[in-house]
Amino acid sequence: MDTPAIIDIAYAIDNILLSRQLERQTNEEWVGLQIINCIIELSALHNALNTGTKDVFLKVNTDTNTVFLPTDFINWILIGQKGTDDNIYPFDFNDEIPLIKSVSCGIEGYKLKSTEHRFGHIEFNINERDRYIQLRGNTAFNNEIYLKYITSGVQLDRQTIIPLIIVPTLGAYVNWQMAINETRNVKTKATLQNEVREGQIYANYVRGLQQNKFAVSLQDFSRNFYRR
Repeated sequence: MDTPAIIDIAYAIDNILLSRQLERQTNEEWVGLQIINCIIELSALHNALNTGTKDVFLKVNTDTNTVFLPTDFINWILIGQKGTDDNIYPFDFNDEIPLIKSVSCGIEGYKLKSTEHRFGHIEFNINERDRYIQLRGNTAFNNEIYLKYITSGVQLDRQTIIPLIIVPTLGAYVNWQMAINETRNVKTKATLQNEVREGQIYANYVRGLQQNKFAVSLQDFSRNFYRR
């Protein structure tokens, strides 16, 4: 069987920006996030993600108490805060993750204060669509939080490789999301019809990938999601 053509994810972003005549400065990040969302969705259909875990400190916007999620974020494991004693004090654990109580901090020089107790009175909501965490509570966040999360391994750089054949599907997904945004801004019969139409076009591209053995000989699909 022929080897599938592969490209880096930055090429896909450039292709979509140019083909839709979108201004790079104001649209590049948004298009990139939509591409990642689509890749995660396609990969989930085929159980093809090369997932792992990551530990990071993330800056808090103290004006809004919000934190932007990493681009490779799939699901959270633990959210907490760095103490002055180099311990991580958990706000909460994701009880849906198996063996959560056995986790440790993956950042050198730090350790979890406890895997049994939650500290502070913190509430948070994770907005996966707009990719941010909204924090609420009476604890000062000291400008950053600790996040342990499941990573897709997909980054917006030239180190992430994807199959060339999925680029039209990525473009259709971006068109659909643009139509959804348009409906949210101006809800009319025309924008609703366009949103449905673009969603159907995207679904047709996905079905085409599923029916194309070259595109989704799923082991090849999985192998092509890697960082060089």
